[in-house]
Amino acid sequence: MLHRSHYAVLLLAATVALLQAVFFDLPCSSSTSASNRSQGSKKQPAINLGFAQRHGKGRRAWLCTNGSSAEHLLHAAAQRRQRYLTYQPPGNGWNNQRQAMELALVLAVLLNRTLIVHPMSPHERSVKLKRLSKLSGFQAYNAIQREELMPVSHLLDLQHMASVSGVEVMEWCDTQKSLREALAGLRWQSICHSGGHGYWVDRLPSKNELNEIDILQRQSFEPSGGWETKCQAEILHQQKHIWAEALVRRVSDLVDLDCDVMYFTEGTLFGVDLRFVDRDAALGAQTLLLDAVRLEESIRDKAKRVAARLSPYNAVHVRRGDHSLRAESADLWLNEMANAEFLQQTRNLYVATDEARKAWFQPFITAGYKLIFASDIEDILKARLLPPASRQDVTGVYEQAVLMVARDFAPSPHSTFSKFVTRSRNEMEAVDGMLTDGTRIKWAGHTVLV
Repeated sequence: MLHRSHYAVLLLAATVALLQAVFFDLPCSSSTSASNRSQGSKKQPAINLGFAQRHGKGRRAWLCTNGSSAEHLLHAAAQRRQRYLTYQPPGNGWNNQRQAMELALVLAVLLNRTLIVHPMSPHERSVKLKRLSKLSGFQAYNAIQREELMPVSHLLDLQHMASVSGVEVMEWCDTQKSLREALAGLRWQSICHSGGHGYWVDRLPSKNELNEIDILQRQSFEPSGGWETKCQAEILHQQKHIWAEALVRRVSDLVDLDCDVMYFTEGTLFGVDLRFVDRDAALGAQTLLLDAVRLEESIRDKAKRVAARLSPYNAVHVRRGDHSLRAESADLWLNEMANAEFLQQTRNLYVATDEARKAWFQPFITAGYKLIFASDIEDILKARLLPPASRQDVTGVYEQAVLMVARDFAPSPHSTFSKFVTRSRNEMEAVDGMLTDGTRIKWAGHTVLV
C-alpha cells in the first residue's frame, strides 16, 4: 500500500509531466524517456545545484570588441565544442531586459551551458513600435536595427559575471535574426513558458522530502490572460484543461535535451519565477546572482566622480511615466524621505526622474532640499558619443550608479529601476536571509498560499 506522501509526489509528478509533454517542441533528442520523466519516484536528471562550488571559478566572457565574440562563437559552434543557452529579450525597458538575462544566467549555471547575452534595445523606440505598429514587446525588440542596439558589455561587467558565476559568457551585439542565421547549422531547442500562465521549479522533490512536497502543493499563483508573452501551446492547453491553475515546468527536464542551442522564446524569461524546492539552493542561486551582476567599471567610476563632487548627498527616484504613479503627488516621496530623516543628514538631493517639468518639484525645494539633476552634472554623465536612440537609456544606467552610492535612497514603488538600485545597495528586504523581491529567483517556501 502506498503511503499518502507517495500519492502526493506521484500526483505532483504526473501533473508536471503532462505539462512537459504538451509544451516541448522537440527537434532535439532526449536521453530521458517520457515514461521515466512521468515517474516522480524514479531518479530525475540532475541539475547543477553546486552554486557555492562554482562561485568564483573564473570563466571567461567573450566581448563584441573587434568582433572577437562573434568569431569565437562561430568557431566554437563549428567545432561543436560547446552547448549554449540563450533567450529572446523582451521589448521593454533596460531593467526588464536585465532581469531576463539574470534568469538566463542562473539557468546556464543549472544546466552547465555557455550563456549568450544580447544587446540592449532603446526603450522609447520599443514603445513607439508597439504603439504604432501594434507589435508585442519581443517583436518590437526584433524590429530594431543593429545600429540602434547597445552592447550589454557597455552596461554590465561581463568579465566579472563569468568569473563569479563559473559560466562562460558570449556577447552577441547584432539582431536575433542574425544569431539564428549565424548558428543555423546547429540544433536549436525552442522553449516557451509564460509568466502569465505559470512558473518554473528547479526539480521535483523525492518521495522522502515530505516538507518540500507540501510546499510545492501550496504554491500561490495568479494567472494573467493579458500577459504580453502568450506561448500559443500554453493557451491551447489552458483552453482544454480549465482545471489548471498554474502551468508548472521543471528545469531538471531540460538537462538531457541533446541540443546545441537552448533558446527561450518570446521574451519569456522576463516576468516568470524560478522557484527552488530547497532553501539552501535558492540562497546559493541568489547569492551568486547578486555577486555576479554589477555595472561596468567605467560607469561605477562616473558614480565615484559624482559622489566626490556632491558629497554628502541623498538620492530619490521619481518615476512619473508609469500609469500607476502618474496621479501621485510629491508627498509620496517627501513623506518617505521625512521618515528617513533625509534633511537631518544633508540638504543635497540627487533626483533621477522621467518628469520633465522642473516646476513639479517645487514642493521638494519648499521642504528645504537642494535639488541636483542629471543636467547639472552633464560633464560627468554625458553620453554624447553613444547612438542617439540609446542615450536616454544609458544615462538612466549612469544615474542608477549615482543612486547606488548615495548616502540614503528613496525609491519609486514597483519600479525595476529602483529595485535594482535598492538591491545593489543591499537594502532590499530579506526573509530567512533571502530576497522576496527584486529578483525572479525565489525559494518555494516564500511563495506558498497564506
